[in-house]
This record gives sequence, structure tokens and C-alpha cells, in this order.
Amino acid sequence: RDLVQRYASVLDRFGDDIGRRPMVLPNGKFFPDAFTGDLPSVGRLLRRMQEHAGMADIPIQIGVVDPDEAEACGSGGCGSCAAPNVSPQMAAARLMDLGDGWRINLSPGEVHHPVSLTAALARALGHIFLLEETSAERPIDEPLEVTVELTTVALGLGTLLLAGSYVYQKS
Repeated sequence: RDLVQRYASVLDRFGDDIGRRPMVLPNGKFFPDAFTGDLPSVGRLLRRMQEHAGMADIPIQIGVVDPDEAEACGSGGCGSCAAPNVSPQMAAARLMDLGDGWRINLSPGEVHHPVSLTAALARALGHIFLLEETSAERPIDEPLEVTVELTTVALGLGTLLLAGSYVYQKS
């Protein structure tokens, strides 16, 4: 019940700014670009997701946190190349306000795991939308993580969050 009320609150508060968004699916219709796991591919993916979410007018860059982490293991046997566990420090450093735009910081593990990557980008776009649309008079409802995810769903990116909610790896 609380979740439905919170979602209704998000739609009531931001519905005009969100508009009618399509339900974005992780398929070739929504993502026709080739993806090779490099930063230009991630940038194209981000732009495509921004378009689907109606956020193409917001300048957003991609950054990589601790690029040396990518060299930690090449086989994947250690787990470092598989779906990452995002630390609280990484979550806090995810977004950087550049004044005239934003930078989304990703870990190397996320860049190489497409499901984790799209879920992380979707969540970051929902967070950016909230930060762009709220003010001191109307702050973001707590808990922040819930409001971010519900906003991401309203932006049409909910299926990408759903896919990223169940990522596991074998050791």
C-alpha cells in the first residue's frame, strides 16, 4: 500500500515533467546500437536511455571510478569481472553535479556487465531527474532510494531496474 501511494505521489508531483514514457525493454527496438563495452559504447547507451526517459536536454557525462580495478582479474574467476557489488562509497560517488550538467561515475565491473550497467544508468537517470526537478521548498521524499527507483519506473526504465535486481555470479 505504501509503495502504491508513493508511486502515485511521484506521478502527481512530476507527471507533467515526466510525460508519457514508453516502457523501455532491453531489446534491439529500444537499443539498436552496437555495444562493445568501451566508454564510447557506454556513452551511446546513456544517450539512448536519456532519449527514452525524456531527458536528452540534460548534459550528462560518463566517468569511471578506479579504472585500475579493471586490471585486478582478467579471467572472471575471482568475481571482479562479473556483476559488481556497489559499495556505499561508490553509491555516494555515483553522481557529480558539474554545475551545468552531471557526471555518472561507474565502476569498471559495471561497464563490462550489461545488465548491471543498464540498471545503474537507469537508477542514476531517475536520481538526476529528481535532483533537477526538486527544490528546497519541495525536497525529495525519504527514503531517497525508494523515490529514486519509483521515479525511474515512471520514466519508463523500470524493466531495466527489474533485470538488474537479480544478478548473481558463481565463484
